[in-house]
Amino acid sequence: MADVDAWLAGTKVLQTWQSGELPSPMIEAMLTGFPFEAPVNTPNAGQTPDLPADVVVESIRVIDGAGIRGRDRSRLPAPYAEIVHRHTATQELRVEAAPLGDRALAAQAFALDPLAGRGDLGETEAMVDELLAGTAEWLPQFA
Repeated sequence: MADVDAWLAGTKVLQTWQSGELPSPMIEAMLTGFPFEAPVNTPNAGQTPDLPADVVVESIRVIDGAGIRGRDRSRLPAPYAEIVHRHTATQELRVEAAPLGDRALAAQAFALDPLAGRGDLGETEAMVDELLAGTAEWLPQFA
């Protein structure tokens, strides 16, 4: 916030070089029609057939005047597909818990998460409380 305030006040030089972020080349591709390929997070529309439809996956997409569409279709080896499927299932639980403000459902998601749920369940419960306390401003439904 301090940087933005300083840029707006003219007391800090505003960066004018390419940041490495991809929105501007994507917009250029849409406006000019010249194709640009980039990793994009979009709902699964068959580009990863091992995962449920509509879960968001990052995959290489072609962006041009016609919009954004898939380039590749890839299957994961079965053991890896299972790991990724478990990650998507726990993320879906979190997405379900958020609008409801359902702390128990959020805690289940963290307990089942392949990374967060590795340790002691008491520690996982404490982590959920800490995360919800730290994001209370944006997730008041959990209060």
